[in-house]
Amino acid sequence: MHTKILIPLDGSERAEAAVDEALELITSAGAVHLMVVDTAALQMRQLEGFTLYVDQYREIRKQSGIDYLRPFKEKIEAAGGEVTTSVAFGDPVPVIAKEAGRRGTDLILLGGSGGGWLERHTGLAKYAPRLAKRVSATVLTVLPKDRAAKEKAAKEKLAPAA
Repeated sequence: MHTKILIPLDGSERAEAAVDEALELITSAGAVHLMVVDTAALQMRQLEGFTLYVDQYREIRKQSGIDYLRPFKEKIEAAGGEVTTSVAFGDPVPVIAKEAGRRGTDLILLGGSGGGWLERHTGLAKYAPRLAKRVSATVLTVLPKDRAAKEKAAKEKLAPAA
């Protein structure tokens, strides 16, 4: 069974669905690590007339990421899970792969998509095939429960017509 789960989040509802999936796995999982992958690579940013240099900008983004992860951390801890968090900057695939290797992760949960071409190519789920080639962990994409139910109902509706 999986004992170390890594859940990369990007702020999307689909990515956050992976947290709900982790809640179902809590009884067998030893530890969950939540991370925000921030792809912002700006040297400086103009904000309300003030120039923020990269170190200041990264610190602001890091604190925002920690604040974003807090409710998910509390939700998993309330279910009895052991949770750690981090914020990483850079290209998602190598950043996630490095974190998975460093933590000895055996399951990576990515919020999935199930729609058309554009939906499949947005969010972290698009990285699943590339990520699976770089890690020894299982890479699993999950849909939000309401989305999965809607897609199942739509397929059942189409089945008699086929």
